[in-house]
Formats: sequence, structure tokens, C-alpha cells
Amino acid sequence: MKKWIVTLVVLFAVSSTQGAWAQEAAPATNMVCPVSGEKGMAGKESYVEHKGKQYMLCCKMCEKDFLKDPDTYAAKADAGLQVEGEAHHSH
Repeated sequence: MKKWIVTLVVLFAVSSTQGAWAQEAAPATNMVCPVSGEKGMAGKESYVEHKGKQYMLCCKMCEKDFLKDPDTYAAKADAGLQVEGEAHHSH
């Protein structure tokens, strides 16, 4: 009986601290949507996490596009590139 209680206590301790070990994604710093190129996203933005970093997108439609090719769009956001002349949905 004592072993069972000790096991439960250990499992509880491990599970309650497990969240503290998880790393949070770095906050988004991009001010231009890497998918659409839209600026001024305040109030309608969407966020997506990729490889431990958070990216701000202008809308849920861009979130779907970002997730189709996350490495390309993350690189655009990291480089601060504006997407101009790309075929994309209209807002």
C-alpha cells in the first residue's frame, strides 16, 4: 500500500511540474503578414507557432496558407519581407 501511495505522489509531482519544463514560443515580432503582405493587422490578426516561434498573420485564411508551407513563410517573416504581387485572397 505504501509503494502505491509513493508512486501516486511521485506521478503527481512530475505531472504538475511538467508544464514548467515546456518552452513557450518566442512572441511574434513581424508587423507584416508573410502570406499576404498586409500591414496594420491590429485587431484582426491571427497567430501561428512554428519551430518554437510565434508568427502574426492578418487572418485565418493566411493561417491555413502558412501551415501549407511554414518554412517559406516563416523565412519571409523573419527576413521582414513584404509580399507584393503574389496571387492571394482579398480582404
